[in-house]
Amino acid sequence: MALLNIRKFPDPALKDPAQPVANIDGGLSSFIESMVQTMYAAPGVGLAAPQVGDSRRVVVLDTDHQNPGKKLLRLINPKVVEAEGSVIWEEGCLSVVDYTAPCSTRSTTSTASSLSIASAVSSANCTGVNSPSC
Repeated sequence: MALLNIRKFPDPALKDPAQPVANIDGGLSSFIESMVQTMYAAPGVGLAAPQVGDSRRVVVLDTDHQNPGKKLLRLINPKVVEAEGSVIWEEGCLSVVDYTAPCSTRSTTSTASSLSIASAVSSANCTGVNSPSC
C-alpha cells in the first residue's frame, strides 16, 4: 500500500461529484487500504476518494479516533438513509489545511448503507456525536 497525495483547496477536482463504483475488485481493495493509510498518516479521521484524485464514491472513516482501527469503516457507494437530530460540532477537512469551523448539520443519530469489498450491502447505525455505536 502507498500513501496517496491529498488534494488541497482550491483544486478544481474537489468540486466534481463522485461517481458510483461499478466494479468491486482487488484493485479497489488495494486503493481503499491506501486511503486508510493516508488518512491515518495525515492524521485524520475521514477521507473521501476525490480528496486523493479518484472520482469514485468511496469513503474511509474511523468513528473512534482515540482507538485507531477499532471502528474503521470502509464505505463504497455510501448513502445516508435516515438521519435525525442536530448538534454543533467543530469539523475540519484534510483538503482545507489549518481551518476548522463549527458545523450544525451533524446528525445525532443516522443510518447509512454501503457496499463492502465482498459486494454485500451493509448498514451502520450511529448514535451520538462521537458515534460510539458504529
